[in-house]
Amino acid sequence: MANQPIINRQALIPIIRATAGPIPVGRGVLFTGSYSSDGFPLVDVPSGADGQIHGVTYESAPDDSNVGYMLQAGLSNVQLRIGAAGVTFNDKLNLQDNTGVWQKAAAGAKNVYYVALQTKAAGQLCWAAPIASTSL
Repeated sequence: MANQPIINRQALIPIIRATAGPIPVGRGVLFTGSYSSDGFPLVDVPSGADGQIHGVTYESAPDDSNVGYMLQAGLSNVQLRIGAAGVTFNDKLNLQDNTGVWQKAAAGAKNVYYVALQTKAAGQLCWAAPIASTSL
């Protein structure tokens, strides 16, 4: 269809619900700032009918044990320069040093602001999505 938007499938973020139960496709969700034991961002539904959302569930309904997908809403993807080591899709990123390049954040790292939307080699630009947590 001419009026159907093209979906950037690299920008789909795999998610799991933070509390028990499913979230239907098309429902607005909020990042909780935490991650599941296998590294997926945890989301939940907003507390109010008109509450702020970070994204909308897409294609498959996530629940508290099964991964679904989210399209971002109200957030901007960015391109970041990757530092000395490459990154993989869904890596959490923080600044490597004072040169302004980014790296895969170690477990427990502080100042984590992005998640990689691509697998990229060192020195390349990588599309990344902002996340709602400042530490892992």
